[in-house]
Amino acid sequence: MVMGAKTMKGLDPETRDMVVRAGIEAQQYCLLFQVLEAENAKKGMQDAGVEISILKDEDKWKEIVKEKVWPEYYDFVGGKEIIDTMMLHLGKK
Repeated sequence: MVMGAKTMKGLDPETRDMVVRAGIEAQQYCLLFQVLEAENAKKGMQDAGVEISILKDEDKWKEIVKEKVWPEYYDFVGGKEIIDTMMLHLGKK
Protein backbone atom coordinates (compact mmCIF):
# COMPACT_ATOMS: atom_id res chain seq x y z
CA MET A 1 0.00 0.00 0.00
CA VAL A 2 1.38 3.38 -0.97
CA MET A 3 0.18 6.78 0.10
CA GLY A 4 1.88 10.13 -0.09
CA ALA A 5 3.05 11.67 3.17
CA LYS A 6 1.06 14.84 2.45
CA THR A 7 -2.15 12.86 1.96
CA MET A 8 -1.50 10.77 5.08
CA LYS A 9 -0.84 13.85 7.19
CA GLY A 10 -4.07 15.38 5.88
CA LEU A 11 -6.18 12.59 7.32
CA ASP A 12 -7.77 12.91 10.71
CA PRO A 13 -6.17 10.67 13.37
CA GLU A 14 -9.00 8.12 13.36
CA THR A 15 -8.90 7.70 9.57
CA ARG A 16 -5.08 7.57 9.61
CA ASP A 17 -5.24 4.75 12.18
CA MET A 18 -7.77 2.86 10.05
CA VAL A 19 -5.55 3.20 6.96
CA VAL A 20 -2.51 1.95 8.87
CA ARG A 21 -4.44 -1.00 10.31
CA ALA A 22 -5.87 -1.86 6.89
CA GLY A 23 -2.37 -1.80 5.42
CA ILE A 24 -1.04 -4.11 8.13
CA GLU A 25 -3.96 -6.51 7.71
CA ALA A 26 -3.51 -6.55 3.93
CA GLN A 27 0.19 -7.31 4.35
CA GLN A 28 -0.52 -10.12 6.80
CA TYR A 29 -3.14 -11.63 4.47
CA CYS A 30 -0.75 -11.45 1.54
CA LEU A 31 2.04 -13.17 3.50
CA LEU A 32 -0.32 -15.88 4.75
CA PHE A 33 -1.62 -16.47 1.22
CA GLN A 34 1.94 -16.77 -0.10
CA VAL A 35 2.91 -19.29 2.57
CA LEU A 36 -0.22 -21.38 2.07
CA GLU A 37 -0.11 -21.33 -1.73
CA ALA A 38 3.66 -21.59 -2.32
CA GLU A 39 3.72 -25.38 -2.32
CA ASN A 40 0.69 -25.58 -4.63
CA ALA A 41 2.32 -23.14 -7.02
CA LYS A 42 5.59 -25.09 -6.98
CA LYS A 43 3.78 -28.37 -7.65
CA GLY A 44 1.79 -26.80 -10.47
CA MET A 45 4.95 -25.50 -12.11
CA GLN A 46 6.67 -28.87 -11.79
CA ASP A 47 3.61 -30.60 -13.26
CA ALA A 48 3.84 -28.16 -16.18
CA GLY A 49 7.45 -29.14 -16.79
CA VAL A 50 9.35 -26.41 -14.97
CA GLU A 51 12.66 -27.67 -13.59
CA ILE A 52 13.35 -26.47 -10.04
CA SER A 53 16.97 -25.67 -9.19
CA ILE A 54 18.21 -25.24 -5.63
CA LEU A 55 21.01 -22.72 -5.13
CA LYS A 56 23.58 -24.32 -2.84
CA ASP A 57 26.05 -21.44 -2.51
CA GLU A 58 23.61 -18.56 -2.06
CA ASP A 59 25.96 -16.41 0.04
CA LYS A 60 28.59 -16.50 -2.71
CA TRP A 61 26.03 -15.39 -5.32
CA LYS A 62 24.74 -12.61 -3.08
CA GLU A 63 28.24 -11.18 -2.83
CA ILE A 64 28.72 -11.40 -6.60
CA VAL A 65 25.42 -9.56 -7.16
CA LYS A 66 26.36 -6.85 -4.66
CA GLU A 67 29.74 -6.33 -6.35
CA LYS A 68 28.80 -6.72 -10.04
CA VAL A 69 25.07 -6.03 -10.50
CA TRP A 70 24.01 -3.52 -7.85
CA PRO A 71 26.50 -0.82 -9.01
CA GLU A 72 24.77 -0.79 -12.40
CA TYR A 73 21.56 0.39 -10.69
CA TYR A 74 22.92 2.92 -8.21
CA ASP A 75 22.03 5.89 -10.42
CA PHE A 76 18.57 4.49 -11.12
CA VAL A 77 17.66 4.28 -7.41
CA GLY A 78 19.28 7.55 -6.37
CA GLY A 79 22.79 6.45 -5.45
CA LYS A 80 24.68 3.84 -3.45
CA GLU A 81 23.77 5.64 -0.24
CA ILE A 82 20.10 4.73 -0.80
CA ILE A 83 20.99 1.03 -1.03
CA ASP A 84 23.25 1.27 2.03
CA THR A 85 20.47 2.96 4.03
CA MET A 86 17.91 0.36 2.93
CA MET A 87 20.24 -2.50 3.90
CA LEU A 88 20.91 -0.86 7.27
CA HIS A 89 17.16 -0.60 7.97
CA LEU A 90 16.69 -4.22 6.92
CA GLY A 91 19.42 -5.25 9.37
CA LYS A 92 21.63 -6.55 6.56
CA LYS A 93 24.60 -4.27 7.17
